[in-house]
Amino acid sequence: MSELNQKLNVLVLGSGAREHSIALSISKSPLLNKLFLAQTGAFELGEIIEFRDFEDLAKKCVLKKINLAVVGPEEPLCEGIVDVFKKYKIPTIGVDKYFSRLESSKLFAKKFMQKHGIKTAEYQMFKNRSRNECGMTIFPIVIKADGLCKGKGVVAVHDEKKVGKIIEDLKKNFGKNAQTILIEEFLQGEECSLISLWDGKEFLHFPPARDFKKLDNSKNAPNTGGMGAFCPVLLNKKQQTKLDEYKKQLQNALKKEKAGFAGFIYSGLIWAQKDKIWDWYVLEYNVRMGDPECQAILTHLNSDFLEILLKPQKESLKI
Repeated sequence: MSELNQKLNVLVLGSGAREHSIALSISKSPLLNKLFLAQTGAFELGEIIEFRDFEDLAKKCVLKKINLAVVGPEEPLCEGIVDVFKKYKIPTIGVDKYFSRLESSKLFAKKFMQKHGIKTAEYQMFKNRSRNECGMTIFPIVIKADGLCKGKGVVAVHDEKKVGKIIEDLKKNFGKNAQTILIEEFLQGEECSLISLWDGKEFLHFPPARDFKKLDNSKNAPNTGGMGAFCPVLLNKKQQTKLDEYKKQLQNALKKEKAGFAGFIYSGLIWAQKDKIWDWYVLEYNVRMGDPECQAILTHLNSDFLEILLKPQKESLKI
């Protein structure tokens, strides 16, 4: 990558440890002029921008001459912040509202995978609490709320008698995001988080990471937002070969869908056996860097993270 004509002003949006890690990595880049922060606890790293809504933030980004915005969390992405920034011609790392449904709707993600032949668990969808509606007869099963639940809308169920209560609790705790429920077959195996940067044409894949979602090691332990992570994950030859095949499959899928955004896709994968054949199956998609995987990945990254983020924007930024 050639040198920029000028150093850049960069905005990082988000309030979690992931966003702190992103901001810290960007702050170390020689390509950075000034770092701006919105909704973040990383106060010591840059100038804070207060805002009322996405339109207000976009206008302030124009006034501050922001060259690149990096959106960390899923909520603003799913609410359409990238579409607003695009209207103001602010180069942004983040998924647009349409493709944010890969995370905000598990049903949308399932249909996307089925359309493009991507392996995933079999499922049934229903909106009723009736046990007879879900169609699954072999336990354990996995119950998922369709919408955003911050990593806590998934429950592995080993006892058929608990199904109704679990669905009722999901609907109570997550409201409209649990109006639609997915019942999936239970897959068991090693999990892997593949975080990839899409530039509108191809992927740049980060080293695989692994996080720990369950609160403890007991069978009925609830999911959390993440109990820690490590990177890299050591894969055997067959696992790596199958992962490379999956990467090509996902890239071809987004090409066929003409996905024009520049942002992250998180593939939550599991190495599982079905019909005596081992392969990677997609458990979920997220549309941002994982938390806590982001921290583990960026800790081990030897490259300039800002330079990596600029790759999708090379034409508009004259790189």
